[in-house]
Amino acid sequence: MKNLAIKVNNKTKIIISSLAVIILCVVAYYFAIYNSLQAIKETEDKIIVQKIEQDKKYSESISQKQLIGKMKMVESQLKKVDSIFINKDRMLDFVTTIEGIAAANKVNQTINISDSADKSSGFSKNILNLAAKGNYKNILNFLEDLESLNYYINIDILDVQKTQEDIFMNITAEFYGK
Repeated sequence: MKNLAIKVNNKTKIIISSLAVIILCVVAYYFAIYNSLQAIKETEDKIIVQKIEQDKKYSESISQKQLIGKMKMVESQLKKVDSIFINKDRMLDFVTTIEGIAAANKVNQTINISDSADKSSGFSKNILNLAAKGNYKNILNFLEDLESLNYYINIDILDVQKTQEDIFMNITAEFYGK
């Protein structure tokens, strides 16, 4: 019986020791591992938030770079657009160019330019009245050369009449100056 008591005592000791180890493991898990897992989870959440913020900043950076690229492209095109407007200081050059085209095509012409009153936008709308006289081929060449100018001229009225020997052409057009 003594052996049975020792066995029971040994069994009890083993059970008590096992329970003590299990309780110790649970307490160690709770204090050490669980708290560490919570800290890791919080750090993971912070990392995710930072990643989202960095992705937004990267997207904004890409958008800004694309915008800068587009602005540079627009600036280069702006010079082309700017060249279609006739500078007030260069109006004489414009008239001289038309006269040169008429002379090259052997066309007699008269030019009258009137300025509009609205200058609030920085641009002025000008009216061009151009009367030309010459043979059919010369008038056509004159029109082609006018069309090939780098200026934007919007023709409102084109009146062509044939006389005995020549063609008489009257153009009323608008162009913009700055």
